[in-house]
Amino acid sequence: MDYFPEAARITKKGGEIVINGTSNNKYLRGIPNETELARMGLRLKYNGSLTD
Repeated sequence: MDYFPEAARITKKGGEIVINGTSNNKYLRGIPNETELARMGLRLKYNGSLTD
């Protein structure tokens, strides 16, 4: 996800970057691991189904 570094840079402190996607979405190529996210100052808040 090439846009994460820029998205992290322009997001205000305390803000959130929300990504919704499914395996059918060709632009969603996986979620970076915790180390990669931490390097950008990000953390994964939730990873799961959007509906119950």
